[in-house]
Amino acid sequence: IAEAGIARWLKVIRDHHSQTYQHCLTVTALAAAFGQLLGFSAADKRKLASAALLHDFGKALIPIDILEKPAPLSREEGAIMRKHAELGFDALRGTPDLDAEMLDLVVHHHEYLDGSGYPHGIGGGEISDLVRVITIADVYGALIERRPYKAAISGERAYQLLNDMGQKLDVDLVRAFSPLTRTLTG
Repeated sequence: IAEAGIARWLKVIRDHHSQTYQHCLTVTALAAAFGQLLGFSAADKRKLASAALLHDFGKALIPIDILEKPAPLSREEGAIMRKHAELGFDALRGTPDLDAEMLDLVVHHHEYLDGSGYPHGIGGGEISDLVRVITIADVYGALIERRPYKAAISGERAYQLLNDMGQKLDVDLVRAFSPLTRTLTG
């Protein structure tokens, strides 16, 4: 964190919404372990971990009543929530220590290979390998965590849901993620 110069940004997340902060830590642990499992270089593992810490920075700019709503979001609230990736990108892009690849991870972590994600609806080859890894860690982390609007689910069930997403995610990476889920679920 000190090396990447991101401690101040993490404090912003933690001070605004501790659950988002905890989610960022969960995704970081999952992404770092996944990068290790995949044999990523030390530099790529650092980028992956740093970007995972900040991937939901934009949620620090989303009203707490939306983040904490114990029911499904309205269409308008959902539209506000979907802006978090771009809000995070806009807030962080002037930071000298964050390179373009890390910012790509922040803005595109909700993009899917079939083009159905957000904010830009990109797909396939437009999505970098590091974003593909973060997306899997983010989805899995969100599934295993308790949220105001849903209970946590088991790691086994979360992995099944990753598989059920089919062509939205990189199926080879989802398959490669499997051993990690077995170590997490016992």
